[in-house]
Amino acid sequence: MLRIRLITILAAISLLHALPASAQKGALSFESTLWNFGTISESEGSVMHTFSFRNHGSSTIRLDRVSVSCSCVKVYMGETSFGPGESGELSVSFNPDGLSGDQQKTVTIFTDGPKYTLEIRGKIVNQRVNDGYAVNLGNGLRARTMDIRFGVIYPGERFLRVLSLWNTSDKAVEVSAMGMPSSVTVFGTGSIPAGEMADLSLVFELPSSSTAYGSLSEKFWLNVNGTPLTKPVSISARCIERTERSASVKPRMELSSKELILKKFFWQSAASASIEISNSGTGPLRVHKVETEGVSECSLASGTVVPAGRSVKLSVSVAGDSGTVRIFTNDPVRPYMEIPCKAK
Repeated sequence: MLRIRLITILAAISLLHALPASAQKGALSFESTLWNFGTISESEGSVMHTFSFRNHGSSTIRLDRVSVSCSCVKVYMGETSFGPGESGELSVSFNPDGLSGDQQKTVTIFTDGPKYTLEIRGKIVNQRVNDGYAVNLGNGLRARTMDIRFGVIYPGERFLRVLSLWNTSDKAVEVSAMGMPSSVTVFGTGSIPAGEMADLSLVFELPSSSTAYGSLSEKFWLNVNGTPLTKPVSISARCIERTERSASVKPRMELSSKELILKKFFWQSAASASIEISNSGTGPLRVHKVETEGVSECSLASGTVVPAGRSVKLSVSVAGDSGTVRIFTNDPVRPYMEIPCKAK
């Protein structure tokens, strides 16, 4: 008798495990747990999909809460309790604002039984990025770039560049500048209406008495709606001496080669080479600044003066594969020269 009862119990357990999930307690069956929106246009705003399901279990199941993998995803539920055989729907919206490229987000549904995971995908086409406003500053504000390059500037003169902004939100944003360097002035800050574009004018000016020749870099920060941005606006320029080309006495810098091909022998730790820098003009050639990048040794120093008709040797050593030497002089025609250094 005991053996018969044991066989009966084992058969019941086997039958329970053999039943499909739809016949077990609290089993939701979704038509699909994955939805691909395909291509999504950021400018058109949020998209939505509704997931349909049915309780194929033998008892009522209750939806307790949901968890999303991104704040850009919202979930909308109506009824939260479903008896055996009842159907329901759960809508998921996805806001593509500020995003671009392939996206994958998840929604986790917690019930009084099992938990379920839904997935949404899509590729966002960010028109604002395509229009050139690729830098997302938050609060719906975008910028073309946060790296402003002035190129060549001269002491005592003003140089203008613009920082282009676009308020893509549905509310006005207040923009101000803080931490300004003494050489840079910003005009045009204030309120940018919803959906409007604005240009901040950046003026770079050094005193006429300045001798800050060479590569210059400055930075400041934008304040958006009272909050300073963590990423600064970077400003770069190359300052050279303003020398009249029509002057009767003027220097002229000549190089024996436009690049340095460096060689390294087996007993050397760095590759090295030399070229001649000649002054073929009628006045002294003054070397205001020498800058190096990737160069371990450079024989030419800032302040070097090369008389008319004379020359100096530029010797360079590079520990790696390449480097650069930048020379700023009073040559009115070619005041700035960049010499690439390549090791072979």
